[in-house]
Amino acid sequence: MSDERPSMGLGARLSILLPTLWLAIGASFKLFAGTPKDLPPVLFDLGLDIDLVFRLAIGVELSIVSLALLRPAIGWRLLALQYVIFLGLLVQLQASGAESCGCMGSSMTLTPLTMMAIDGVLLALLLLSKPWQRALTSCGPGWLAPAAVLFLMAFPWIYIDAGSPSPAPAPAEAGEQAPAAVTEKPRYVVLEPEEWVDQDVFSTPLASWVDFESGALPIDGLYVFYRQTCDHCVDHLMQLFEQDIGLPMVLVKINEKGDNDENNLINVKPSGPHIIEIELDPEIEWVIETPADIELAGGVVIRGEEGIGKE
Repeated sequence: MSDERPSMGLGARLSILLPTLWLAIGASFKLFAGTPKDLPPVLFDLGLDIDLVFRLAIGVELSIVSLALLRPAIGWRLLALQYVIFLGLLVQLQASGAESCGCMGSSMTLTPLTMMAIDGVLLALLLLSKPWQRALTSCGPGWLAPAAVLFLMAFPWIYIDAGSPSPAPAPAEAGEQAPAAVTEKPRYVVLEPEEWVDQDVFSTPLASWVDFESGALPIDGLYVFYRQTCDHCVDHLMQLFEQDIGLPMVLVKINEKGDNDENNLINVKPSGPHIIEIELDPEIEWVIETPADIELAGGVVIRGEEGIGKE
């Protein structure tokens, strides 16, 4: 029995092609220039490996793009579902007052409201064309679509280099740039202090980038991670200054691209002979929610905490 539904005209093709291309652009920005820091905050609360979530999100988006192009009868449904999910996340971001949706990675800033307008128009365009009432023609041989999906799901793990071990550089004094590593640096490194509790600090991901082996840094005491633009970091450093717990303390500054004298909010921080200040490599994106602490006893992490004071 022949399919009597109307075939895809130019308008119907564009109604699928435009949201597909926009999804491909967003996935490509994240793939080639993004980091897990660009993901919506709600995804950090899932309790999952955020690097896994980041790569999986890119793979899923690229796979939907391939299905929309090769198997539009299936792809348009997944495309519509993806845009509904996007809009739900954008509503949450707008309600939380976020300045950027992170949809295009760190290389492009779009407000949640702007992205909601774009995604909403594209979703409406897709649904108004009523693709369920049209004969949507597949492209290529039958094996091509599943092969493309498998390849695109795996590609973020193949392409993105994040946190691969590297010789630890000597710690840089505050205000000095960390020495360049001999090997090629990854785009980003994920630091999850809460996952390091009861581990030897020398076996944590941090040990690849901070020189514990030289003995210049204490293996007993408190390590405090902060950013100069972080309001909560200001409060946390002030509290540590006022308490003056007397433990050896290492203040670990995380530099970001837009840092300058004007946006430096840190006016007060602990000081004294028991305080050491270092900076992580400024050429790497550090994925960690500041302020964050790790407390060491005999080189073992006995406490790890992120986002202190944000609840």
